[in-house]
Amino acid sequence: MVTDDIYAQLLLAVAAREGPELPRDVRQIPERLTDPDSRTAWLLSQLYRHHPDTDLGLRYGHHLHPAALCDVARALCSAPTLGQTMGLVAQLAFARNQAFSLVQVESDTQVHVFMAFPHLPPVASGVQRFCIEAAFSFAVHTLLYSLGELPDGFTIRLPFSPPPYHTHYVSAWHTTPVFHSPVAALSFHSQALEWPLGTTDEALFAVSVERARQRWRPSLRQMRVSYRAAEAMLRHHPYLFQQDALASHLNVSTRTLQKQLSQEQDSFQALRHRVRRVLHDIYTGALGWSLADASEKLGFESLSGYRRFARTLNTAAAPGGPVRSAGVSTS
Repeated sequence: MVTDDIYAQLLLAVAAREGPELPRDVRQIPERLTDPDSRTAWLLSQLYRHHPDTDLGLRYGHHLHPAALCDVARALCSAPTLGQTMGLVAQLAFARNQAFSLVQVESDTQVHVFMAFPHLPPVASGVQRFCIEAAFSFAVHTLLYSLGELPDGFTIRLPFSPPPYHTHYVSAWHTTPVFHSPVAALSFHSQALEWPLGTTDEALFAVSVERARQRWRPSLRQMRVSYRAAEAMLRHHPYLFQQDALASHLNVSTRTLQKQLSQEQDSFQALRHRVRRVLHDIYTGALGWSLADASEKLGFESLSGYRRFARTLNTAAAPGGPVRSAGVSTS
């Protein structure tokens, strides 16, 4: 299939229809990227293979406005404060079986939301760029819709080199992104967490949160165990870097966990390594933590063990080339 045909099919898949709702396929694209039988995932991988400089992520993100999406988007926008919105992101983001994971880290002065790809099957670099561009576009639209402005200190960092269309980021996101970051990140001053939303609606908030939870509870049982395990590790580390603790958290026996991971061509050791690699990029690469602090947070028994782990990591980047600079300021 020629590139133009692939591109045309994808544009048909992501174009918004008339009316308040986006097509079902548009809303579910991030979930479908993890499905090996997904037509959408195949089309995206083909497009980025034949046309790696496409700006489809930004085009898709242009349609992702909270008023046109789902109960989760409505809950995010109807919360009383930005802090409660961010709390919902932390609670509910993992439940979508997405190709990516979100990791929130709050310092004394800043809030960081990191976007990483620890799950199997691996996501190609171009498709990672698609996910990052779409997710950050939705974040910008949600903030502007709910606050009327972006929070103080709002910054976007991207783990790839500037693509040919990099000037389009400024008009889409109202800020100039920083490239060559160790991991994709969205940051702003923590004082903004106290800001009230202009779209607050207590009744809608309660209803939307409950609807979102009701919809996702059944889906949790259908998720791959490796996905649920990775998300649990990202939220509860270093405690869940112990296999028995992880099995208990997932409400299965250690033997059952081993068997289920094996059925998915995965293992506890490989899973832990992938999650630790993501957190290593966040804590030491992006946030500039000391090796001693990062070693403790990642559950290593000794600093020398952590140093050996760090030496095994492939220093090649996610999308776009080598990255090990442009860390996020924590001051």
